Order: sequence, then C-alpha cells, then structure tokens
Amino acid sequence: MIQVAMVGVGTWGKNLARALMSSTDTTIAQFVYGGSQETNDWLLEHFPQIPRTLSFEDVCNDPAIDAVIIATPIHTHASLVRDALMAHKHVFVEKPLATDPKTVAELYQLANGRNLTLFTGYLYRYDPAFVALEHTLVSKNDLTLTSVWEKYGTFETPITLNLLVHELALATVLLGPLSLLERVRHDTDHIVLSVRGVRGRAHISIDRTQQEKKKILTALTDGHTYELTPGSLIERTATGENTIAHFPDNKLLDHELVLFLHELSDEHSDNKKRQLIDESIAAVLEELG
Repeated sequence: MIQVAMVGVGTWGKNLARALMSSTDTTIAQFVYGGSQETNDWLLEHFPQIPRTLSFEDVCNDPAIDAVIIATPIHTHASLVRDALMAHKHVFVEKPLATDPKTVAELYQLANGRNLTLFTGYLYRYDPAFVALEHTLVSKNDLTLTSVWEKYGTFETPITLNLLVHELALATVLLGPLSLLERVRHDTDHIVLSVRGVRGRAHISIDRTQQEKKKILTALTDGHTYELTPGSLIERTATGENTIAHFPDNKLLDHELVLFLHELSDEHSDNKKRQLIDESIAAVLEELG
C-alpha cells in the first residue's frame, strides 16, 4: 500500500484528495494545510480519520510516507518539490513545476539521482483521446497545430501559468521542445501566440472571459485534419470523417493519478520525457517574461 501525503487543500487539492480515495492501493496518510478554519472543517467532514498538520517538515521526516502530492500556490512548487526529493519522497506536483529551465533541470537531476518519480500534473496530456492523437502522429513531420481554448474563470493566477502551460505541454509532446515565434496578444485574460518545435508549429489562442466553453486542438498533416476535443478525436479528409477515439466518461484527473501511482508500484520512471516537457514549457515562459 502506497502511503501518500496531500500537501495543499484548496479547490484543486480537494479534487485530488477525492480522486485518491478511489484508489485501492493508496492511502492518504496525512494532510498538510495552511491552517484555515474553513479547510479544517472540510477535512473533519470528509476525512475525519486522516491526520492533519501545518508542517510540511513533518511529512518530509516521516519514513512511512512514500510520496507527496503538491497542490499549493504556484510560486511554492519548486521549493516544496526540492524538499520532498531531498527527503526521498516521490512527487506529484500540480503544474507548472517551475518557470525557468535551470530549476527544472536541477529538480529532475535531484529526482533521478535518488531513483524517484517526479510527475507534473498536465492532465490534458493524459486524455486517452490525446494519447490516440500522439500515436497517430508519431511518424509525422511538418505539423501545423491550432489550439483554441475559451472558458470563464480561473482568474486568480496569471493566464500563462494557469492555462497556457497546458497547451504548451500538448504542443511539446507533438512537436518536440518549443521556442517562441510570435506573441500576438498578451493581457490579463487573453493570450495569442505561435511557437515552433522540430516537427512543426503551433498557434495558441486562449480567452478566459467567455461564458461558453470551447477547447479544440486541430492538427494538419499530409491532407489530413485531426480535431481533438476533451475525450474525442476525429479525423477529416477529402472523402469524409472518421471517429478515432471517443471517451464520454473521461476522468482526466483519475487517468493521471493512476499513471503516477503505477510508476511507483512498477518502480519504472518516465522522468526523461516529463523533463523534456517541463523544460520546454519553462523555456517559453522565460521568453514571455
């Protein structure tokens, strides 16, 4: 049984905690939270049997805890990850891991030197429909990607760190390490830009002021158009269209947590690929300033 400490119990931390409770081979051994009465009351209502602490150091010093799941404010991610790895804990951390490539490289070096899994939570990357797109395009080059994401909300953090990083993760998987080509628009609630990778280019447009939700990634190659929406992948050609993947009950958070926990059980790490993605994202964030 894998013993996990949940660090951070905000909105997304609560979602992670609920998802973890559905795992049959994992136990939440401890919650680390900021001390608010509201959070304490929520924990008492939903997880009364699980110990709570205000000290992350307590978790790091507990040899019974195998892994930590970090869902804290973005600016705390790198330092908490570093402390957990130094304490020989596997780490799942919400995105982004860090905002500069040097820090990303240092954290993966620390994880690899201790044979630990370091897993950043870009949940759209683990959508089975996106995995199908990745496999479909694995031998393709000269790709043209267009990503359009419209939604309302998540105003509490910069749009680059909250939303753009998800699209950069997908673009990196399909195109390889990215560099910024052009910034067309960048304000509090909108970002429009183009990036380039070794296998093609991507144009990304995000608007978080729209009441109607829309999230579409289109890939063009060799006369084929692939259209990805959450849980669905459609191929369009001159002769018609074909549904490649369709997952109506698409629990993305469950998918990524299962993959993280399986790595711990199998003692096999995919850190190399994740490092490439995290460094690519950090490089674009650094270029954006």
